[in-house]
Amino acid sequence: NGNLRELHIDKAMTVSNLSPYKAPKFDEANPEVIGKCKYFTTSKYKLNFTNKRFLVTDESYLMVSCVSGEGTIEGEKISKGDPFFAPAGVGEIEVSTDGEIEIITVQTI
Repeated sequence: NGNLRELHIDKAMTVSNLSPYKAPKFDEANPEVIGKCKYFTTSKYKLNFTNKRFLVTDESYLMVSCVSGEGTIEGEKISKGDPFFAPAGVGEIEVSTDGEIEIITVQTI
């Protein structure tokens, strides 16, 4: 409608982080854990077309999300934004990508 809206510059400045962004370093053997609670763990991997196998036991499941790049999961093509769900007890899942993936697993209690 052409109405101007109020800007909250002072409030924005108090919650802004102006320090330079440092990209995380990835190690496929030691992924970056980006979230963890008593139920789930979310980890980020950068694989560079390395084949990585994940074991999906009867007590868990595996949710994979392709964050960047493209590759394959169990021979099926994936690209940025694609999700993949492996139900409990399915066994080993092979993932290969040139980008980053996020893995969500159930915590063993």
